[in-house]
Amino acid sequence: ALHLQAQEELHARDELEGARLEATGRLHDLTTQLSAATDQLAAMKETLANSGQHVKDLTDELAAMKEAQAEHKRQVTDLAAQANDQETAVRQAQTRIEALTLQLTQAQEQATDMQ
Repeated sequence: ALHLQAQEELHARDELEGARLEATGRLHDLTTQLSAATDQLAAMKETLANSGQHVKDLTDELAAMKEAQAEHKRQVTDLAAQANDQETAVRQAQTRIEALTLQLTQAQEQATDMQ
């Protein structure tokens, strides 16, 4: 009976050792998976950070482009106003030239009449 009990204890220890080895193997596998998942998460965080920086850079670039566009619009508006002013000045000069031409013609006619 003692012999049978010793065999059962030995068998139970073997099963316990097998279960411990299996659990250790599973723990190692889970640790490896956790490490891989942690590495993946770190890579995803870095990608996200890079994407965020890229979006910020694009947003800043867009804001600069909008400011440049607004400045160009102001310049075009100023140039259009200057062109309008110059056109008005040209019309006034043409009107003055026509008046002076008329006066010159009249003076020439008077001079001709006096001769």
